[in-house]
Amino acid sequence: MPDGLTIKQKLFIECYLQTRNGFQSAKLAGYAGDDHTLRVVASQNLAKPSIRAEIDRRLEPFILSANQVLAGLSGIADIDIADVFEPDGSFDLAKAKARGVSRYIKSITRDKDTLAVTKVEVYSAHEGYRDMGKHRGLFPTKIEISKSEADEAIDRSGAPLPETFHGEPVVDSEM
Repeated sequence: MPDGLTIKQKLFIECYLQTRNGFQSAKLAGYAGDDHTLRVVASQNLAKPSIRAEIDRRLEPFILSANQVLAGLSGIADIDIADVFEPDGSFDLAKAKARGVSRYIKSITRDKDTLAVTKVEVYSAHEGYRDMGKHRGLFPTKIEISKSEADEAIDRSGAPLPETFHGEPVVDSEM
């Protein structure tokens, strides 16, 4: 652990890594005070660069990289419901897992009496494509138009420029 941390701060870090709850971590680390005080201590500790850096360093191996997130979204976008079933149409979760497609299953419904699989739902390919498109900037959420472009649009059409475009306000900005 980095030098300069107190024993309570080191204990707070250990507790936080276990609970992911600042209030509980402050309490378990032995900080004194009522619930409000412990929440303030937790907030202050989590804002301290040395404590935050140590928590982040320790959590790094468990956090998906940007490439892993994009690969997962690509997998969702490319999944076909047929990929999780056997060629004969039956469903076997162990085989789906062995093929690496079980991660794309959103839910499985079984008959309460026979436990037979009655429904398998995979994550939406549409959502995967949408999220990848957002990442690549294909769907801008804000469209800016300069005053001169707005004036030209009015001149050409004779109609005033709308105040919103697909529910988003039209921003008057010079480019």
